[in-house]
Amino acid sequence: MRQPVESLFNWLIEQTGIQNASKVPSITGLFVHCYGKLAVACVLLVFYP
Repeated sequence: MRQPVESLFNWLIEQTGIQNASKVPSITGLFVHCYGKLAVACVLLVFYP
């Protein structure tokens, strides 16, 4: 059960670099960063299988 979830998160980190948010100045900027990276991941998942 745990391995597929870890694989998904590993893929997400590799494809988007979502953990590189150290220079985000505000909580709003953090939300924009995270949602933008998740949107990119969804596009990659749909158009580049």
